[in-house]
Amino acid sequence: MEDKNIVIEIGSEKVIVKLLWDKAPNICKKIWENLPLESSATLAKICNHEFMIQLPFNASSENLQPSVPGSVGWWPIRQNVNIWFGEPGPIGPLGPTALFGEVISNLKGLFKEGINAWVKPGIRVSIYKYIEKGKGEGINV
Repeated sequence: MEDKNIVIEIGSEKVIVKLLWDKAPNICKKIWENLPLESSATLAKICNHEFMIQLPFNASSENLQPSVPGSVGWWPIRQNVNIWFGEPGPIGPLGPTALFGEVISNLKGLFKEGINAWVKPGIRVSIYKYIEKGKGEGINV
């Protein structure tokens, strides 16, 4: 399962997220089993460059780590996926997060949409499976 990754489409941008199956297998499995998903993203203004995307299920915490730009985490208290697209502000992030993925493409585009979310909260988000061509069934970008 290590080669199963996801695409997160936020506004007009798409990013590929490498799932950390070896470090957060339960969160990755829960996300994978519920795809495709649609939601909206808001900016975590207190933490500065972080999207919050609420999902309709929960998973327990694992792989608690500090976040950096490109980190994709799970916050079970709010049933949120959190994506950091730039340097945190003076207050955040608010401690370690259950990291289950890392953005491996288009962090610059994600930053652009993050700035848009500051002005216009509620940007549409689609999350779906990404499997490299030749590796089996899935959605290719």
